[in-house]
Amino acid sequence: MGNRLTNAMNGFGEWLGVPGTIVAGVGCFILYFVLAGRLFVATGSTQAAFALSIPFLLVGSYLGMIPLYIIFAAGFIVILMFGITFILARFP
Repeated sequence: MGNRLTNAMNGFGEWLGVPGTIVAGVGCFILYFVLAGRLFVATGSTQAAFALSIPFLLVGSYLGMIPLYIIFAAGFIVILMFGITFILARFP
């Protein structure tokens, strides 16, 4: 994350009484859901909003703010939503 951002997250985490990585992860997820909400307003599709927001989580993982297994869980949810929406909807 860089020295300045790591120090800021650790300082804010000490103030809250939690580790700085949790503060960074929660902040990244709040920004993710704000981005997904804006994309939902623009596209009108929940699935498209979540799928188009996944690269934001990848950047958070690259910066060390989010563990990689969270990205895999989010990808699994997108695949599950795709299966329910498109594949199961075709069979009456």
